[in-house]
Amino acid sequence: MIEIPIPSGMKIKNKETHYSKGYYIQYFKHKVVYYFENLSMGTHQLDISLTPVLPDAMWLLRLKFH
Repeated sequence: MIEIPIPSGMKIKNKETHYSKGYYIQYFKHKVVYYFENLSMGTHQLDISLTPVLPDAMWLLRLKFH
């Protein structure tokens, strides 16, 4: 099991689940958890697509159009 924290102000862009490749991904608001059946020794790369969250985006859009 590997837990990867999600930085504040970011959210996950694409949520993918892989059941057949020997691992499973679980997504939470503040972290992503990878569960591996068998993980070989060595260096591995895990990619997560993140996008910034702008809580006042709707307010800014209304300002532009008025």
